[in-house]
Amino acid sequence: MSTMVRTQIYIPGDVYEELKRRSKSTGLAMAEQIRQALREYLEREEGVLLREDDPIWNMVGAISTGDGDLSVHHDKYLYGWKKDQ
Repeated sequence: MSTMVRTQIYIPGDVYEELKRRSKSTGLAMAEQIRQALREYLEREEGVLLREDDPIWNMVGAISTGDGDLSVHHDKYLYGWKKDQ
């Protein structure tokens, strides 16, 4: 178990009441319910921005401009700007 850090958050009243109700029925402290929910959220969301099955990857390499410096000078090609602007 990692080091615990105390923090304070504000939650809607209905969420608070539901956590309190569940605490009574399950015996799990509200804080533990929140920790579990946050762990599940972080595990589920890890890597969501660039998942391996993201359709954006189908576009990689689909177009060739012939400009070998496109990744460095993209602003020049998109907006006519030089890199140092």
